[in-house]
Amino acid sequence: MKYKIIKKLFDPLTNKPCWNIHRGAWKSAIGFGFGKPSLKIHEIKKRVKGQKSVLTKRYVILKEEWHIRFDQCSWRAYSMGEKIADNRSKEYPDKVARVFTGQTLKDVIIKPENGESIFIFDLGGRFETHPYDNGEQWDFFTPSGKVLTYRADGKYAFEPGSKPGSKYKKEDWKKFTV
Repeated sequence: MKYKIIKKLFDPLTNKPCWNIHRGAWKSAIGFGFGKPSLKIHEIKKRVKGQKSVLTKRYVILKEEWHIRFDQCSWRAYSMGEKIADNRSKEYPDKVARVFTGQTLKDVIIKPENGESIFIFDLGGRFETHPYDNGEQWDFFTPSGKVLTYRADGKYAFEPGSKPGSKYKKEDWKKFTV
């Protein structure tokens, strides 16, 4: 972990098992969870004329302390040097989940000069990202509520999670420093 911001943010989750690996909203998106689980419960009530509000639906979501969402990028997953899946694989969430669940993150290598990144795990797992457009490649959600967003041009933003990447100002994007 060569860069200050990467070391500062990723050090606390090294040696924590990866879990809750799942497909994202887009076809090629995938998310990895780390840290303690918690439940987020959201209840929806409906107002009925002349009566108290009535509970109509309840969502229960299992959340992790840290979450990485890989989205607008090409990615490849390896196990013991052998490619097991990429962003075009049909069964990728299942394959990646089988291999990476329980592995702990050992290193994060950022290559700002070409927009690539590499996540190295303790049991031979390796997850690589490569830009395919000029967008944000991945988001790292922290327990503080702030999100580190890594962009294809090798820059990053570290802002509150309620601020989507497309809403960042030019000055929010920074170069990595050693």
